[in-house]
Amino acid sequence: MPKVKNVEKRIKDVERFAIRIHQRDGRNANDNTKIEPKYHFRKAAPGNSTVKKWTLNRFKCLYTGFDAVVLNGEGEECPGKMMLKNVRATYSNN
Repeated sequence: MPKVKNVEKRIKDVERFAIRIHQRDGRNANDNTKIEPKYHFRKAAPGNSTVKKWTLNRFKCLYTGFDAVVLNGEGEECPGKMMLKNVRATYSNN
C-alpha cells in the first residue's frame, strides 16, 4: 500500500503540478499515512480541465477518505475554477 508522500510525488510526475493530501475530517495526512490505491493515470488531465474537475474526477473517485488541494508553483492553493494549463504554467517560472 503506497504512502501519501509517494502518491503526491506520482501525481506531480503525471499531472505536472503538486498537491497536498489531507483527510476528509480536516486532519493533515502524515507523509507516511497509507493510502489506497496507487495513482494509475499515465497521462496528464487535459489543460482545459479545471482544478475542481480534476479533484472530483481523478482524485476523489480514487481516494474516498481523503481530499486534495492543488498547489501552484509558489505552493499556494489554486481556486477550483482555475484551468490546469494555467496551474502548470506557474511551474515553468520556477
